[in-house]
Amino acid sequence: MENKSFYKKYDAIINLLIFLFVSFLIFVFFAAFKVILAPLLFSILLAYLLDPVLKEIEKIKKKANFLNKGILSFFLNRGVLSFILVMLFSLLIIGLFVWIIPIIVNQFNDFTKNLPDLLETASKSGSKLSEWLDKHFKIPSTVKINLTKEIEKELMKFLSGLSSIIPSLFSNLYSIVLSILYLILIPIFTFYILKELPYIKKFSEDLVPSRMRKEVKTKVKKVNDVVSTFVRGQLIISIGLAIAYSIGLSLIKLPFAILVGIISGLGDIVPYLGTLFGVLLSVIIAGFYFHSLKAILLVLLVFAIIKIVEDWLIYPKLIGDRVGIHPLIIILIIIFAGEYFGITGMILAIPFAGVLKIFLYDVYKWYKKSFLFNKEVEISLEDSEEYEDKSE
Repeated sequence: MENKSFYKKYDAIINLLIFLFVSFLIFVFFAAFKVILAPLLFSILLAYLLDPVLKEIEKIKKKANFLNKGILSFFLNRGVLSFILVMLFSLLIIGLFVWIIPIIVNQFNDFTKNLPDLLETASKSGSKLSEWLDKHFKIPSTVKINLTKEIEKELMKFLSGLSSIIPSLFSNLYSIVLSILYLILIPIFTFYILKELPYIKKFSEDLVPSRMRKEVKTKVKKVNDVVSTFVRGQLIISIGLAIAYSIGLSLIKLPFAILVGIISGLGDIVPYLGTLFGVLLSVIIAGFYFHSLKAILLVLLVFAIIKIVEDWLIYPKLIGDRVGIHPLIIILIIIFAGEYFGITGMILAIPFAGVLKIFLYDVYKWYKKSFLFNKEVEISLEDSEEYEDKSE
């Protein structure tokens, strides 16, 4: 009874500590096995994406008795369904890649050829902007920054990293073998995660002491709701943004529209990052090729309309307030995660913060009900009563 009452008394704090400990173990695991980090993360994301489809098919199977008999029962087995779903999804991705990769490669090659001229144009525009700011706002020399050089430096850093990815895949035998291995491992990992998900849940549940099981199950449900909502929602939004940006920029005849659209949309897997980079890149390209303010305004209009539609219509329906983090906090989290944990940290930071918020809110509620908070209230009330007595 003592153990039970102790857990019940401090459940919010114990749950937070368990969550932090499990997060630490996961971090250590990924740090130790970096080589499988990329395929495993992709597989988990895909499993989250495909699991609702599998659940819907299983619900239909339970309701329709004839689906549980004969050969239909075999084909509607969870293992077979997982295999079919993963294969269909893989074929869809391969089809898209076969269709779109040649376009992206051609646009990427053209873009890298024109990059020096683009940067020179950006440098001149930045110099004019710096002169205008200096003239109208009299910026002290101590706080001046060379805006052009900073933008150019960051742009070059990103593009050099981007341009080195594709050649590095084919530069040596190890890279080729590793890339092929990743392509094979992702569907295999996804299949097994999907197939074994009920057993993984059952095994994890059995590890929890019975006195804590109900509370932990409730908390895991909330955690799963936040993570699955964010992962599915953000993936769908990013793919939708990539298509929308590509179409929008193509309609205004921006060079490299599909390349910029895909980078901008898929880059928004880390919220706001892809769009911000896409706006900057598109403005530079529009300024270089069209030399008109109208073209730049059209670019900004395309990004603004698509982003407004996403923020006001799509995001609330797909993700809503279930993650519940203010945009400013999201930006700060992304900056911090990027600085210390790189691109992987930036992708995982928001769902982690959304889950952490659940546990911190429970601790906050526990504190408000605890003797620590209420005692202070009582003391302050006593003090105020004493003061009133003295004043009388």
